[in-house]
Amino acid sequence: MRTERGVRHLFMDILRWYVMLSPRLALLTAICAVSSASILIRMSEAPPLVIATYRLGIASMCMVVLAVGRGQIHQLFGLGKRDMVALILSGFFLYVHFATWITSLFYTTVATSVIIVDSSPLFVAGLSYVFLKETLSGRAVAGIIISMIGAVLIGLNNPVSQNMMGILLALVGAVGLAGYLVIGRDLRRNLDTFSYVSGVYCISFGFLLVTSLGFGHALTGYSVWQYVVFAALGVVSSGLGHTLYNYCLKYLKAGVVSVAILGEPVGATLLAVMFLKEVPTLLIGVGGTLVIVGIYLVIKK
Repeated sequence: MRTERGVRHLFMDILRWYVMLSPRLALLTAICAVSSASILIRMSEAPPLVIATYRLGIASMCMVVLAVGRGQIHQLFGLGKRDMVALILSGFFLYVHFATWITSLFYTTVATSVIIVDSSPLFVAGLSYVFLKETLSGRAVAGIIISMIGAVLIGLNNPVSQNMMGILLALVGAVGLAGYLVIGRDLRRNLDTFSYVSGVYCISFGFLLVTSLGFGHALTGYSVWQYVVFAALGVVSSGLGHTLYNYCLKYLKAGVVSVAILGEPVGATLLAVMFLKEVPTLLIGVGGTLVIVGIYLVIKK
């Protein structure tokens, strides 16, 4: 127990030191960490649902350790019935996001999948308008229209059934992520970051585990390399990447961090070119640029 606490404190101290040393370098590291997920998934030999299960399982353990270390885990046990239902729904939407998006990477290119799934801010704006009664500015509406045009161009790049299945799955993944974020806005009023994330991750992991077992997927018997991939996805892509985003908010303006997150499609595409030899076509390049510009208009304050 004492050793575990020491490792946890050491990890947190390293993160604080690293961010304070260079917030912008930390932000770049976060983008690279998150962008690496697509490449790691495509290099995997396991079924998509198994990949998602291990990723959320490992990420859950990391977040629970951090929540316990910061004295936040007890907040989950004090939730009322309404908030508990909301937490379960949030975890379900995150489950939908990971299950569909990770599967989409096996049906279309990395660039197409990541650009489409990162359009979630557009759905956040729409869902917030419908359910939270948040108004949409003219700029946000223009951004949504521009992004839709970009998405159509991406879809026209290779309109065959397999590619369209990948686009559809990534689109469902974007909606799932948006639902998770919209519900989280309300829950975060009563929960701190690590308590909320650990709870949602654990619930999402539970859904993924049941689904993987339901489809008869084996959860053991993979190569050592595969378990390295699982660990990298859980610790680096989810744990380190998103944790650094949160830390950077303490030292950089929220607008800087929000716009920097749009670097994920760019980072993932560049990594796909280097490691998978997937060079994006002109339609994907133009369409992806329009989607990113549209998202920027929506999230810009």
